[in-house]
Amino acid sequence: MKKLIIWDFDGVIADTEHIATDKYVELAKKYNISLTRNDVIKYIVGKGQHKQLETLISLGKKVDADIVKQINDEISATVNKNISLTDNIEDIFRLKEFSQCIATGNSLDGIKARLKPLNLDRYFNKENVFSASFVAQGKPEPDLFLYAADKMKYAPKDCIVIEDSIYGIMAGIKANMTVIAYLEHILYDKNEYIKEINALGKVYICNNMIEVKDLLLTLNK
Repeated sequence: MKKLIIWDFDGVIADTEHIATDKYVELAKKYNISLTRNDVIKYIVGKGQHKQLETLISLGKKVDADIVKQINDEISATVNKNISLTDNIEDIFRLKEFSQCIATGNSLDGIKARLKPLNLDRYFNKENVFSASFVAQGKPEPDLFLYAADKMKYAPKDCIVIEDSIYGIMAGIKANMTVIAYLEHILYDKNEYIKEINALGKVYICNNMIEVKDLLLTLNK
């Protein structure tokens, strides 16, 4: 049986995190929410909107679900105008040895808007794109990955998660799936980030999509 690749989108399929992080700081200020770039990297990146709201409230910020949605919608609009596909990733999308899907903290409308300009709707559609809005708990909880696996009719042990954020990596581990940490576009200090990843458990680390493809084919043997 084929294995299932579960892709994160932002920071993996496309280098969106740098744009989104700076925009988050700018928009938070617009709504009188004081956040530094490091705050966004540490507390927000990789989380769905519900988890963002919980985090901002826990940090003492005066915010509600509508504001978080407005921020994310405006970020999506900015990212969509500047989006570019990660180098060599289409070589993996074309692999017949795997089934593939996307599981993202972004809204379904948001992810659809990003697929079209990248011409990725030939690989991904409503049958294999899953949003954190579909489940009760987003990343770092495993709900989204387990939901995607169930809808794609795969057991967790036959799934390979490709993630860049610590929260996504945690979710993949909690789901008992094989996890690949993708570091090409990360916002963090790479050496410190690798230490943090290694402390979580068994995680494969790749720096580009050529490495990811080679690893996937090895794992599939």
